[in-house]
Amino acid sequence: EDDEDDEDKGPQEILQCIAFFWAGRETKNMHWLRFKFGGALDNLKKVVMREYRCDLQVVREYQHRESLEFLSLFNRDIVMHEGTYEDYLKSTTPMLYRLHEWQPTIFTKTVQEELDARAFSHDDCFIIRLPFDDGRSGVIYSWAGRNATENLRHTLARTCDSVLFGEKSSFSRQVVTPSLEPRHFFLSSLNVSALPLFSFEDERPHDGIGSLRFFSCSARCGNFTIEEKSDWYCQDDLHDEGVVFLACLSGVSYLWIGPFASDVVIKLARASAKQYGLRHAHVGKIVEVCKGEEPFDFKAYFHGWSTPLTKAKELSRPFDFLGQVVGKNYRKCYGYDVVKDTIEQERNDDVAAREFRTLQNKQKKTKEETQKAKLKQQLQQQQQQQSKAQEVTNTVTLESEDDDYESEDDGSESGGDEGSYEIDDEEEEEGEEEKEDGYSTHPVVYDV
Repeated sequence: EDDEDDEDKGPQEILQCIAFFWAGRETKNMHWLRFKFGGALDNLKKVVMREYRCDLQVVREYQHRESLEFLSLFNRDIVMHEGTYEDYLKSTTPMLYRLHEWQPTIFTKTVQEELDARAFSHDDCFIIRLPFDDGRSGVIYSWAGRNATENLRHTLARTCDSVLFGEKSSFSRQVVTPSLEPRHFFLSSLNVSALPLFSFEDERPHDGIGSLRFFSCSARCGNFTIEEKSDWYCQDDLHDEGVVFLACLSGVSYLWIGPFASDVVIKLARASAKQYGLRHAHVGKIVEVCKGEEPFDFKAYFHGWSTPLTKAKELSRPFDFLGQVVGKNYRKCYGYDVVKDTIEQERNDDVAAREFRTLQNKQKKTKEETQKAKLKQQLQQQQQQQSKAQEVTNTVTLESEDDDYESEDDGSESGGDEGSYEIDDEEEEEGEEEKEDGYSTHPVVYDV
């Protein structure tokens, strides 16, 4: 009977527990290390094992690169603020949020953007939180574009009613229709008299995030490759070692060049962008953009552009990567005064070091030349002394030879019959040996 009951129950479900650790762009990596090695993770695993009798799986999530499992916990809708939650509650400055729906409809995001009227587009929805001086009350304006979908409009209404934007009693809600914006609060917070979206509607510089194609050009695998981000993209996809081509359906297209991109990748990316423009008639002018000098229209194509993210790359400059860190490309990419001052100081230090090295080399050369001259003089003096000594020895040997010759002449005249002189065999051998040596010490006299 027990076996039959077990069969009726069917296979038992395995319980899984997953913990998500989400980190923003501006947070430090120390928070993750404290959570992992500081004891908090071990305590959490013990609690899960005691309560649910299963292991805990920890998944780390990054801003704008969240997984679908993480977004499903928030009904595929998430709101991202800048700074801490306490700063958000105490701030009295107006804030701008953009709601974008990634096509096909996967999820929607509400991200705080830079407060600028040029960020508005008809494809997205926008929220302006305008607190009063006390910080506890204010007005929340919701603005929906003409091309926004119904799903995006529903998420706009739901996010405006959320607790994060203040309670209903303290913050009032107001829906704003396009081209009928109130001047008292809505336009005063943006410092404009009218939105530029309607002032030059025919020549719009950008049509929103969903109206372009994102192509990443790189040579990571050893070959030049072009990949298109079909699902969604963010600012983190702009790699320093590659080139990105943003092909807009209407208006201006951009070719973003990284500071550490090689010359081969840049040339091939330019050629491919030109070929794409020739094949597609809707692609207009292609503008090249370097890192750190992006115009606002380029930033508007990215959901949640962060300026500290570009400045954080500046701190990772202790090495010289292919000679481009100190070159002109680096100065174009990072237009900051601090970097320029450091580059000038480094160059001045290099010039001073080179001058010092040249002086040292000149001093070494002069010392070597003086030492060589002294050695030459010493050698000449030694040669002169040796030549004088040889002359003295030669004169002495000549005088001794003359004396010997005179003595032998005297002996030959006194001894012998009829002036004849007999030569023994031994004397002849000695005479031949002395001839071989080159000179003779004993003269030989023959009868004539």
